[in-house]
Amino acid sequence: MSYLIEEERQNEYAKVGRTYVKVIDKIVKDINQPDKSYLFEMLDCMQLEEGYSLGLRLAEKKGMGDESWFFTYRKDRGPEEYLSKLDFISAKFEDRLQMEHIIVQATEMGAWQAYLYSIATTLMPVFWHGGYIMRKYIFAHYDLPTIFVDARSGALLKLRDFYGRVSPEVTIQGHKASIQVCYWNEWMGLVRDTVEINFEGNRAVLFERVKTEVLIEYNCGICF
Repeated sequence: MSYLIEEERQNEYAKVGRTYVKVIDKIVKDINQPDKSYLFEMLDCMQLEEGYSLGLRLAEKKGMGDESWFFTYRKDRGPEEYLSKLDFISAKFEDRLQMEHIIVQATEMGAWQAYLYSIATTLMPVFWHGGYIMRKYIFAHYDLPTIFVDARSGALLKLRDFYGRVSPEVTIQGHKASIQVCYWNEWMGLVRDTVEINFEGNRAVLFERVKTEVLIEYNCGICF
């Protein structure tokens, strides 16, 4: 276990991930600045294509549920053009992600930052059924005891006793990066996802979850 703890202290992806979670919280609360392009000051392996800005569409309290997500827009047209054409019910993940106007370094850290950008919606406000996507990302073992779950289930004890690796891993071979990351979801438990990202030049063009492992099963029992 000690070697895992030491690895977690040195894990640069974990450090960037923790900072990212804090920055997302700050950006959501920053209602006075509609241009969220300053996110890329933190995600420094990514940058917007010339002439584009980053907007944030927050979940609305209507329908059966809703989520929040980032979107890119042309500076000379403003965010209103995107928002006016949006059907929030039918918006697909691929349409929300909008990576075509974002330049990404084809490196391990570039892949990790692109992944973090892609999961922003799981960290931002949701409405009703949208709540099923919410996650707490686990970057080290000391993140595990901070999760509050029903003590009767024994899940909290299991979390504290979990000795498997939970810190993020990133590898890259050719034009394909592979990312392993752990998170807690109230309807699944402790989960490890393996996600692959394909690069074409300086663009991340394909995000695919290739494996999902439930390390500790848990369901809070809440149905929206």
